Amino acid sequence: MGITDKQFKTWAKQGAITGSKATADSIKNAVNSYDGFPEGVTNDVFIQGSYKNSTNIYSESDVDIVVELTSSFVNNLNPSQKNQLGIYSADYGLSDFRRDVIDCLADYYGLENINPDNKVIKLVASSNRRPADILICTSYREYYKVEKDAYHNGVYFKTTQTNKNCYSFPKRHYQNAVDKNKACDGNFKPMGRVFKNLNRILIEQGHIEAKTAPSYFIECFLSNVPDENYSGSYYDQFINILEYLVNGSSWDDFKCLNGLRSIWGDEKERWNQDDALKFLRKTVNYCQN
Repeated sequence: MGITDKQFKTWAKQGAITGSKATADSIKNAVNSYDGFPEGVTNDVFIQGSYKNSTNIYSESDVDIVVELTSSFVNNLNPSQKNQLGIYSADYGLSDFRRDVIDCLADYYGLENINPDNKVIKLVASSNRRPADILICTSYREYYKVEKDAYHNGVYFKTTQTNKNCYSFPKRHYQNAVDKNKACDGNFKPMGRVFKNLNRILIEQGHIEAKTAPSYFIECFLSNVPDENYSGSYYDQFINILEYLVNGSSWDDFKCLNGLRSIWGDEKERWNQDDALKFLRKTVNYCQN
């Protein structure tokens, strides 16, 4: 293989984090300064994605920020089950919250600096903050049995252009990544950055499209590799991970880092094995040349 361990060490380093916390703090200040929320409405503002998970690489710029309505929640129960647990519809929900947060951001940053997208609100950069993708959502409880505290915490949002219901579990993803990294003696996140850097190179050189292997799925993909493969030099780990993914067990049972969803599916929120295999093959080809 033509790639040296020195190069792997470079790719394994975390990108700059300067500005990510300042960006999150700025958005939190914007939300907290808004006086248009009805009494009793509460929220939580936090970073998610690569900056939160410490898997960002040097080329990454946008900070992913979650603005979550926490005074009400969406759930997966049917009407009878909701009655059983005493769960009733809230007067103020996600559509109200989204309207108010957009008003809040427009007031704080100026309407010209925010751009609503299908999933997020894009906030342009300034001299003291990075560009941000702001997800406006509400708390989601996924009950695994009909009992008061028997649920997984997540977030729910709805796409504005395609009208699709979406669920994610950013805090579970974060914690499971922390646990995986500890189990791998601190090597899981650096190796994630190695593969993300290789993905960036493959895209820049035209070997794959940007949509072939999104960073989120690369991270989830690698989390299914057994802990023992994350040992030795970065070169050794890279070879061990590739050998497992190419020659190991079936990928069919691979899960996202939240541990609740399969990584595979036909929806846009899932990956597919054809793209994963293409990414893997192009990675091997690049490293062999």
